[in-house]
Amino acid sequence: MTERPFIIGVAGPSGSGKTALAESLAALLGNTEIVRCDDYYHDLTAIPVHDREKNNFDHPDAIDKDLLREHIKMLSEGRSVDSPVYDYSIHSRTSRVRRIDPQKVIILEGLFTLFWEEIRHYCVLSIFVEAAHDICLQRRIDRDMKERGFERGSIIQRYQSHVKPMCDLYVNPTMEFAQIILDGTKSIPENVKKIIRHVHLE
Repeated sequence: MTERPFIIGVAGPSGSGKTALAESLAALLGNTEIVRCDDYYHDLTAIPVHDREKNNFDHPDAIDKDLLREHIKMLSEGRSVDSPVYDYSIHSRTSRVRRIDPQKVIILEGLFTLFWEEIRHYCVLSIFVEAAHDICLQRRIDRDMKERGFERGSIIQRYQSHVKPMCDLYVNPTMEFAQIILDGTKSIPENVKKIIRHVHLE
């Protein structure tokens, strides 16, 4: 592949709907790969499982920024990468990797997509999905109980102690770097249509 991919950055609070939006956008566009920032959490396999959940996963330092930046750079140059694969149930990376080949469109999705200038400058189009804390919390409760096996009390406690304050401090301020700001309570098809108008592929 010689042409450079059209890289779309999708950021927003946890529970805002950015993951579902990225997946729907990728399905509609075709020839698209999604790079998930969550897969780039630092490897904690050396730490006992019961101690890993004490880590603040909602702080930018929880992400291996250097590896993420290197992989986005490689994809922007038309080179394949082996992305880590993160397992939420054990709060760490697995031993597996996911091969991501350069495509016409690359979607970079995660809390801190727009946080680091050296990463967001690769994004041709930057998007922020906003949603109120009460909506994000309920969505996290529904998701984490069903998909990740977490208890309701622990989900609420983590949201109040880590998720909400870190979002206010580090995530929501990156809205200023977005070219498109979307309401996470709107339907996904409606928001996808708004994005499509700004995607210009040769």
